[in-house]
Amino acid sequence: MSETDNASAHRDHARYNSASHNLRSVLLDLQSHVHARKSTDRQTALAALVDAWMIAAAVAKNFGYIDLSLAATHRGHDYAELHGGPGVLSFARWYLALGLMRLSARNRAAAMLTQAISDFSPSVQLTTSDTTVAQMVGLMHLTSAQTAARSGSSDDAHGHLDEADRIAQRVGERNALRRHFGPTNIAAWRLAVGIELGEGAGAYVDATSLPINVQALGSSERTSALHLDFSRALAQEGDQRDWNAIRHLDAADRIAPQLIRPDPIARDLLTTLDRRAKRRVWELDSLRNRFGVGRPV
Repeated sequence: MSETDNASAHRDHARYNSASHNLRSVLLDLQSHVHARKSTDRQTALAALVDAWMIAAAVAKNFGYIDLSLAATHRGHDYAELHGGPGVLSFARWYLALGLMRLSARNRAAAMLTQAISDFSPSVQLTTSDTTVAQMVGLMHLTSAQTAARSGSSDDAHGHLDEADRIAQRVGERNALRRHFGPTNIAAWRLAVGIELGEGAGAYVDATSLPINVQALGSSERTSALHLDFSRALAQEGDQRDWNAIRHLDAADRIAPQLIRPDPIARDLLTTLDRRAKRRVWELDSLRNRFGVGRPV
C-alpha cells in the first residue's frame, strides 16, 4: 500500500502531477486485490483503495474537473461502505459532503454532514491511540461551519467551530489520512469561516494574535491555503491593506503553485488587487506572469 501513501504525501504537498503518476495502476491493482477470492488482507486493501480514490478526486478537482472529482469521491465512498469501519467510512462521508459543496450543493452537503455527525459521534474516542473517527467528526463540524457561514448563519458557524475546537483540544495535533486535524488547523478554519462571514481584517487579527504554527501542519497544501486566506481577509478591507494581501498571495503561490494558480478564487483575487493598485507594482506583475493573467485594458 506504500504507493497509495506516496501519492497521499504528494497530494498533501500540492504536487498533483506527482500524485497522479501511476495512480490508475494503483487503483486497478487495489481493486483486483479487494475482489480476489483468497485475499487475506482485504480490509487493508479496501482502506488503501478508499484513500486512493479520494486522492484521485483531489487531483481531478485541482485540474478543474469538478464533476469527475465528485464521481471519484462516490467510488471511494462505495468502497468505504464495503469496508464498514467507522474510521474509513466517516472519512469518506466527510469527503463526499466536501465534494457536494464544491458543486454548490450546499443544502445537500449540510444535510449529509448533520446526519454524519449524528451517526459517528457515538464512535468518537478521545483518549485512545486511534482517534480517527474523532478527527473526522471534527472535520465535519469544520465543514458544517463553512456551509453555515456561506448561508449567513454566524451563530451556527461559530457553534460548529467551537465543537471542532472542543474535540481538537482533547486529541491534540493529529493527522489521520493526512488531514491535519488539531488546534492549529482549527485556527486556520476560523480564519476561513471569518472570511465567508465578511469579517475581513478582524478575522485576520484574530488569526494572527496568537501566530498559527504552520510547521505543525507539515503540509504545503494547508500552508498555502492559509496564506491565500490571509490575503482574502486583508483584501476585504478595500485597498487599505492590499500590500500585505499581495505579499500573502505571493507566498501562497510560491509554496504550492499547482494549488493556487488554477484556483478561481485566487485568480479573481489577483485581478482585484491588480485593478486597485494605484501604481505599477512589481510583485503584481510577477504574479500575473506566473498565473498567466493579462493586465486589464
